[in-house]
Amino acid sequence: MRRGAAVSLHPPRFRGSVAVAMAVFVGLLAFVGCTDAENSNDLGARAKQYMDLRQKGSWEAIWTGLIDPETRTDIKRSAFMERRRSSFDIVDFEIVSVKEEGEAGEVVARMDTIVPVLKPGGGTLRIPRELDDAQEWVLREGRWYIQLRG
Repeated sequence: MRRGAAVSLHPPRFRGSVAVAMAVFVGLLAFVGCTDAENSNDLGARAKQYMDLRQKGSWEAIWTGLIDPETRTDIKRSAFMERRRSSFDIVDFEIVSVKEEGEAGEVVARMDTIVPVLKPGGGTLRIPRELDDAQEWVLREGRWYIQLRG
């Protein structure tokens, strides 16, 4: 090793690998960012995103990113969250239909759920049920939002 030369902690064969890994990482970040922006005007993709978050119980993410901004001015966040706290579990779901008419959209999602039911003697019984969820959506400034009430 000559004097004054930079000291590398990686053997020479790994330097190229690190550069390639960084390029792939940056490319993936750009792709994910573009995909999210492109999907914001795709009603089917937005409905799937909503159902994924709903299945996880991520109501905060739904409130901030998917609820119609005009609806958010009509209802209080606390009331919205309180009502969803006692919701049923979604085991699986499928988007059955997507219909767009101008700035209005309709989506039907079929859900396999577990519904808690209070037993007369006390306690809770968990009953599996298949439910259809008809959703109303609105297009605002190129982005689809679900219209949920309180």
